[in-house]
Amino acid sequence: MVARVDFYVLTATTPHARGDFACRLAEKAYKLGNSVLIVLANPTDAADLDAQLWTCRPDSFVPHRLLQPNETPAPQTDGVCLCTAPISSASFDLLINLAPDPVPDLERFGRLAEVVVQLEPVLHATRRLFGYYKGLQLPVQTHKL
Repeated sequence: MVARVDFYVLTATTPHARGDFACRLAEKAYKLGNSVLIVLANPTDAADLDAQLWTCRPDSFVPHRLLQPNETPAPQTDGVCLCTAPISSASFDLLINLAPDPVPDLERFGRLAEVVVQLEPVLHATRRLFGYYKGLQLPVQTHKL
């Protein structure tokens, strides 16, 4: 089961700020030797974050791959993986959930991060997810940034 769930609450009000923080979090985790999976709500969001990973920091490169449906990743060699549907067969050190729904099979992830911006659809989903994780009795921490 997930060792902990971190909610990163930003004061920003744009989806781009949410993606930017997710990029920086993924980069930090990757540089520490962790495998990272980012789950997004839809193919458009996934393509946007894929592009954002190329440009979020001009002095850095984060190897990443946009997974196709039903594709099996190799977490230890793929760098950061992005998908729109949870990958059921692979385990990752860090899951960054940018989708509005919980990811199944949480035992496959060492840590879970939720990135929150001040947009009503994100706030609504976040409140629901917070209650869901607490209901599973997972240790939840909130970081106001």
